[in-house]
Amino acid sequence: MKNPNVIIHRFDRTYLTEWMNPVPVRPWWRVYWNPTPGALIVSGQQNFFPDREHILVIPPYTAVTQKMLQPFETLFVHFSLNGVRGCYTGGVFLLESKPFDTMLAQFPAGIEYGDLSPSRRLRLLSWIFAILGELPELHWRIGHVNAGVEKIIHLLDKQPAVKMDNSHLAKLAGMSRNGFIRKFREVTGSPPLQYAIRRRLDLAAQLLTETDRSLEEIAESCGFCDRNYFTRMFTAEYTMSPAAYRRADSAP
Repeated sequence: MKNPNVIIHRFDRTYLTEWMNPVPVRPWWRVYWNPTPGALIVSGQQNFFPDREHILVIPPYTAVTQKMLQPFETLFVHFSLNGVRGCYTGGVFLLESKPFDTMLAQFPAGIEYGDLSPSRRLRLLSWIFAILGELPELHWRIGHVNAGVEKIIHLLDKQPAVKMDNSHLAKLAGMSRNGFIRKFREVTGSPPLQYAIRRRLDLAAQLLTETDRSLEEIAESCGFCDRNYFTRMFTAEYTMSPAAYRRADSAP
């Protein structure tokens, strides 16, 4: 598989006096380091209290509830990892922050992604890869990828709105239909068409939060036949409508 490509969606180090969680599921990674306590993150039956000694990592599509116990300072980054998207199955994870102290010191209070110099952006990427490298290997779903499957993953990551059936994708991969579907599921954890739909919904979530395009425009550009079908699919994935997701996106 090709080297992963990181896309930063949000980055900030700030002091929060309000912290709502209207969007429990995100299609990207979320990482939090809180120099001061005051946050509670609930995942299933587990409670996590981010603090100075720990870094909290939330993988894509992991449902959590966020609560504020008192105002607190946080450094957070939301990012996508093309190439191994959705392939970590370990749930929310806590890491000790001490090995990353030198890196964390590069990001003072009040800094945003747009404020970062090129060298600091590289350090941010280094921090992200260092964190991911500490996650338990047994939870990574990355099988051996032949050239054909890698080609299709790359195609669906780059052009998620393109509609092709399994037979067409298998032909592009130079494989039999059944063999292609089996190998694709082994590598990504889902069959090709389900992966493609999730990638289209990923793109839709990004457009909802980063543009002011209408729902009709987003539905069309992401390969959905109409707004109603897009709304049904999006709501099933994110437990809220596209319009509600857009309104709620201001929370870190």
